[in-house]
Amino acid sequence: MPQSTMQVTLPEMGESVTEGTVAKWLKQPGDPVREGEALVEVTTDKVDAEVPAPATGKLVKILADAGQTISVGAPLAEIEVGADGGVSAPKPTEVKPAPEAAQQAAQQPAPQPVPPDGGAKPATVEVSEGAELLARARGIDLAAVKGSGPGGSIRRRDVAEAIEQKAPTLPSPASRGGKEAEAPTPAQSPTGAIPLRGAAAALVKHMEESREVPTATSFRTLRVDVLDQRRRQLNQAIQKAGRPEKLSYTHLIAFAIVKAVKDVPSMAVTFDRVEGAPARVARGVHLGLAVDVQRQDGSRILLAPVIHDADRLDFVAFRDQYETLVAKARTGKLAADELSGATIVLTNPGGIGTIASVPRLMKGQGTIVATGAIGYPPEFSPIAESGLRQLGVSKVMTMTSTYDHRVIQGAES
Repeated sequence: MPQSTMQVTLPEMGESVTEGTVAKWLKQPGDPVREGEALVEVTTDKVDAEVPAPATGKLVKILADAGQTISVGAPLAEIEVGADGGVSAPKPTEVKPAPEAAQQAAQQPAPQPVPPDGGAKPATVEVSEGAELLARARGIDLAAVKGSGPGGSIRRRDVAEAIEQKAPTLPSPASRGGKEAEAPTPAQSPTGAIPLRGAAAALVKHMEESREVPTATSFRTLRVDVLDQRRRQLNQAIQKAGRPEKLSYTHLIAFAIVKAVKDVPSMAVTFDRVEGAPARVARGVHLGLAVDVQRQDGSRILLAPVIHDADRLDFVAFRDQYETLVAKARTGKLAADELSGATIVLTNPGGIGTIASVPRLMKGQGTIVATGAIGYPPEFSPIAESGLRQLGVSKVMTMTSTYDHRVIQGAES
């Protein structure tokens, strides 16, 4: 049967994504490929993804090397269709979100030589940034470390286990004649430069752009007794109904923000220039949710998936979409469109004990609301909780509203 050559191109990956950077080729020239099988990992400023083969055949040529940035629609590779004897009808190339492990690999730097005290890095094994830094600091030979990640890739936990195995067993006091053991030498802090790629590089870009937005911030410290009581009532009702869901404070606060925007719609307007003239732009109520994501190698990144047209949802649909987006963020399955278009954002640093925060407002957003930790005012900390209830002292929460002062004023905030 005659064979033909097909180009694999960088597909569209959502609104505003115009280019992508090749992170890692999963197949090499000469390898057989099946239709739908992942060929290459690509990273963009919105999402990391795998580009699949559009047909069954053999990869004959790579046209964009790892580290190269190309535009949407530009060629990535060439496939000889049916070269393995099985011909599959070509399909338009689609992109699917990469799993969390693939997102980590997409943001890892190109292999760099490791100093003698860090050992030689295996040439064919992926090594995470955290693992490389820890190996340098503790003098671990990466060539001797067995990786537990995909394809035998080495993660920080693998290096940590190697350190434990390398550590000598301290003799007992009796065997050393009662002498105290010498204190171990403190580990050297990791040094060196690690290139930022993918979502981490995009975060740098967005943060630098945020400096162009003139903001102001309003602070409010609120009693949360009504919020706390209502949450308890709702969770008790859900439990009695035999349903597994559970409501958090953030579920209720997020929905309350959406309802509040109906009363003060200006909080979701954004600034733009239309034909060179400054303008207030109303694009709808699209609520971004700041989600702190920890990767397997211990590094962290902040993602902000968006509930589009949040004001059109009832509470049940709102909570379902909230949970779906947070779960997709933590498993690396967000699509590009789910990370763009926010007009108002909620972040919850109170979850890690922060009392109040003034977060950065990204370009194109109108407002970002931050919630602080819930607790009794610090001046009442010596008093037992039962005594505080008798005195009528309530738990409180500090909320901040940081807004674009070009189009939103303090009285509105």
